[in-house]
Amino acid sequence: MAIAQASLNSAGSTLTELENPRPSAIAREEHTVDEARASLDASNAKLDALINPDPADMAAAQAAVVVAEQSMALNNKAFASLDVEAPQARVDQSEAQLNLVRQRLSGLQMLALVDGFVTQ
Repeated sequence: MAIAQASLNSAGSTLTELENPRPSAIAREEHTVDEARASLDASNAKLDALINPDPADMAAAQAAVVVAEQSMALNNKAFASLDVEAPQARVDQSEAQLNLVRQRLSGLQMLALVDGFVTQ
C-alpha cells in the first residue's frame, strides 16, 4: 500500500510540474528549442548548397579538374618517353661496349698448331 501511495505522490508532483512549470524550466526548454531550430536551419542551408550549388563554384571546380587532367596528360607523356628513352640508350651503349670488348678479345686469341703448353 505504501508503494502505491509513493507512486501516486510522485505522479501527482510530476503532473503539478507539467501543469504549472517553473519559469526556469520554461526558459531552459525554450533555449533547447532555439538551439534545435538553429541546427536545423544550418543543416537546411548545407543541404540547399549541395542541391543547388553556386554556378561560379561549379565552374571553378570544373576548370580545376580540366587543368589537372591536362597536367596529368602532359606529365604522363613526358615520363613515358623519358622512362623508355634513357634506359634504352643505356642498353644500346652497353651493347656497343660489349661488342667492342668482344672484337678486342678476338684479336688477342692465339691458336696453337699442336696441343701443349706455351712456356715462353
